[in-house]
Amino acid sequence: DAETGKIIWQYKRNVPYLTTIQRVSTPSIVGQNLVVGMADGNVVALSLDDGALLWEKKIATQSKFIDVDATPLAIEEGIFVGSLGGQAQLMDRNNGNTIQSFPYTISRGPRFIKGRYYLGTYDGRLLKMDAHLNVLEEKKLFTDPITAIVFWKGKLVVAHAGADIKLLDIDNLQTVESFSFGHRYSAVLGSIESGEGNLVILSARNRLYSFR
Repeated sequence: DAETGKIIWQYKRNVPYLTTIQRVSTPSIVGQNLVVGMADGNVVALSLDDGALLWEKKIATQSKFIDVDATPLAIEEGIFVGSLGGQAQLMDRNNGNTIQSFPYTISRGPRFIKGRYYLGTYDGRLLKMDAHLNVLEEKKLFTDPITAIVFWKGKLVVAHAGADIKLLDIDNLQTVESFSFGHRYSAVLGSIESGEGNLVILSARNRLYSFR
């Protein structure tokens, strides 16, 4: 309950795998249901009323690091989601059946910015897509996973599992500027926040960076 904090219902799920990060995605409300990715490679739909399991679908095809970290995205009749252990998918929101598979792997969901979706792949590509997830433009930025995309001062800031970030022109995806954290282990594994003209980043070495 938002006002009292009383637990209305809860959902527990065992994860019998040792080689996972033990993470779940940020839940998404889709119609009257709650859709969330689990650490065992499954996407589940729960009833908002009582937490009943409505359907579940395993989208990971590998045996290790199969967590579904990408936040499910409701789009048209489907739900777009992905796992590091398999291809991204558009799923039927009513039963979890696969409508379409995509030839890339993701760890984070797409960001909707200025009428377009921007999605980072596990192999370091940035995809610019229309409202139907058709790829309009693709740019190879890194050799490792893209971990965050944020809109800041009319441009895109893109981070990855490496020691630098890039500032991109939002129209042509060309690199305007790069910033290095100065250490090979200074990856950006969490989110980047922007607001009131500032950009704030927490690196994997627990250093907080603020840009204006």
